[in-house]
Amino acid sequence: MKIRKKKEINKSVRKSTRCYAIHDGKVVTIKYKNKERFNGWYDLPGGKIENGETADECAKREFYEETGLTVIDLENCGNLILEYPKKISDYTIFYIKAYEGISNPLENDNDVEIIDIEKLLMLDNKFICIKLVTLNNFFK
Repeated sequence: MKIRKKKEINKSVRKSTRCYAIHDGKVVTIKYKNKERFNGWYDLPGGKIENGETADECAKREFYEETGLTVIDLENCGNLILEYPKKISDYTIFYIKAYEGISNPLENDNDVEIIDIEKLLMLDNKFICIKLVTLNNFFK
C-alpha cells in the first residue's frame, strides 16, 4: 500500500479591508451594478491594500472611492482570515465611527445605498459579506 502525501499548494494571500458604518439603524453599503456575477448584490465598502499603504489608509481611500464619503473617525476591529482552495483573504475590518459628505461614488461599477440593517440581513443571498458580519456580530 502506498501512502501519498497531500500536495502542498502555495496560496497567495490577498490583504484587503472591509468597512462598516452604522448610524441610526442603517448601514452604508455598495450595490454592484456592472459585475456580471454579482450584479444587484450588496457589499461593504473596502478593497485591496496597495503596496506601501497601511490598512487604515486603504480603508479611508476605498471608503471614499466607493461611496464618495470622507472618513472622519475609524476603529480597527481586527482581522478575519478566510482560506479558499486557491487563495487566502486577510481582511482588516474597520468600524467607521464618523463620516461626512454626500454619497457619490468615484467608481462607476457600483451605487451607494444606505440601508436598514434588518432589511440588509434579510438579503443574505444578495449580501456578499453576510458571513463576515454575522460571524463577528458587527450589527449587534
